[in-house]
Formats: sequence, C-alpha cells, structure tokens
Amino acid sequence: MGLFSKKPKVHMEETQKNKVKMRQLFNQSVSDGDTYQVLYATTGSTWKESDVLSDTRVYQFISLVFGYRETDFKQVLFGRAPPSHAQSRPLHHIM
Repeated sequence: MGLFSKKPKVHMEETQKNKVKMRQLFNQSVSDGDTYQVLYATTGSTWKESDVLSDTRVYQFISLVFGYRETDFKQVLFGRAPPSHAQSRPLHHIM
C-alpha cells in the first residue's frame, strides 16, 4: 500500500450474510456445530502449463472452514472448491 492508496471498503451487510451461510454449512457438516467457534480462510495457487501451441496460467482457489471447540480441544476442517462448490468431508482432530 502506498501513501495515498485507499483502504478497501467493507460491506457489513454482505459480510453478515456470508457469516450466516458459513455457519449453516458448518452445522450441516458437523454434529453439534453450534458448540464450535468457526473461522474462514482462503488459499490459492498458480501454475503455468506449457503446450506446443499455447501457454496457460491456471489459478486454483480453495475455501477452508475451520472449527474449534475449547471445552474438549476438538478441531474440524473442511474445504470447498468455489467453481463447483463441492464440499469435502470434514476432517476431525482431537488433541
């Protein structure tokens, strides 16, 4: 960010809608989902595929939903791929 760059605008209405959607997805995937704190993260990767006639740059974005519960230190993680919105099975980890 430069000295005169503008800060991005945050749309609180859309943020709240997305928060509700994320909670619903988490509760559908995990039993007792309301007892977890939920975090959202995204990750991405880029690679180049070279062919004889063309070069292609491929972008992959993955959304991750992470839930944790402080009472028994249980953690749950599952991913969603945006183009197909296919949801992976939750991964459970107990510490």
